[in-house]
Amino acid sequence: MGFFMVKYDPTVDIAVPIVTDVSEDLAIESDDIALRYLADYDGEGVYFELTDKVSGVAKTVGFDLRFWQSFQSDNQQNSGVYIFRPKDG
Repeated sequence: MGFFMVKYDPTVDIAVPIVTDVSEDLAIESDDIALRYLADYDGEGVYFELTDKVSGVAKTVGFDLRFWQSFQSDNQQNSGVYIFRPKDG
C-alpha cells in the first residue's frame, strides 16, 4: 500500500494551451499500443483509433463525459454514496 500527499501551490503555473484547430496528427504511442485522435462528435465527445501495434488490430473508440442531475425527494430514496438515481427516468 502506498500513500502520497498532494499540496496546492498557487505560485506554480500549470496552464496548458487549449488546442482548437486539430489539423495535425495527434497521437500517444508506446512500443505496444497507439492512441490517435480522429474527430469530434456531437460537440460533446471525441473519437480515437486505438491500435495494438503488436497484432496490427485497430479499433475506433468514442469518449465523452456527461452529467445527469441527481434524484432528490422527501418521500423516496435519494441518490447517495452507493445509489445513483437519475432525476428523469
